[in-house]
Amino acid sequence: MACAAAGAATTAGAQLAIGGPAPEVRASGWLNGPPAESLAELRGRVVLVEFWATWCLPCRQTIPHLAGVWREHAPRGLVILSLTDESRAVVDRFRKSFDMPYPLGFGSPSVRDYRVGTLPRAFLIDHEGVLLWQGDPGSTAWLPMLDDALERAAAAREDWDPGERPAFLAKAVAFAHADKFGAAWQEAERRRDAAEGPERDAAAVFLADLRAVARTRDARAQAKAGAGRMAVATEFLERQVEAFAGAPPADEWRAQMADWRKDPQARRLRQLDEDLQKAESLARAGAYKAARILAARILADAEGLAIEAEVRRFHNAMQGTR
Repeated sequence: MACAAAGAATTAGAQLAIGGPAPEVRASGWLNGPPAESLAELRGRVVLVEFWATWCLPCRQTIPHLAGVWREHAPRGLVILSLTDESRAVVDRFRKSFDMPYPLGFGSPSVRDYRVGTLPRAFLIDHEGVLLWQGDPGSTAWLPMLDDALERAAAAREDWDPGERPAFLAKAVAFAHADKFGAAWQEAERRRDAAEGPERDAAAVFLADLRAVARTRDARAQAKAGAGRMAVATEFLERQVEAFAGAPPADEWRAQMADWRKDPQARRLRQLDEDLQKAESLARAGAYKAARILAARILADAEGLAIEAEVRRFHNAMQGTR
């Protein structure tokens, strides 16, 4: 059973494309305030966008399930954004009778952007803003996808928890928690060089762990570059250079980016990747026709290049959109 959503007549038969970028969300305001009010600000987190209404019985029946999913997976980084076009007063009055611990957006027009025909309807979005699934949020079909998405998001995180370390490394640990890995590196080296015995060994272990973090991030950048996403890889390494400033990995990454700038093939891939990012932005804004036209042009230019598979994935996701 489902309820017809406002605007269903204009959205029927035009579902969003799985594998394409999710549209931005909008709301007049929020209850149970979200960690951020836009998908752009939530990049890096897995998000479930749900559409519902207080008058919809199936929506009411879904609430306990969503509350349980939120309580289980919010500690792992899941964000649920539950949207309705109803007023703050209506939603605030309703939630006093139901357990809805996740953020509730009221006065939302996003039902049209998401092409929702019936309620409840939900959309699972990964840490890169890509739509993974759409359907009934009361089902369990999407939960295996949620686990996988949360694992991939955790692997892609750019922060690092150094865990418990000896007290003499407290300053280095504080730098690491602040994502100042270069400062942490320098502090750990200073402590290592001034220490002997177990303290010297502990500082050396901390430095080895920092090197492992740097290797993981370098591998991520190389994977993006290998897929032809040179603009994404460069932007990622630029962030790492800033985070590791003053440490050897930062110098190595500067040299890598300098090599890419000198390489004609890398420059061409970067331009195509920048164009692909523009097409993705158009799709997120709901400008699907413009996104399709641009994707077709990029695909023609990308033929035979490393980025072709990425462009083709996006191009195919845009087919059938309006």
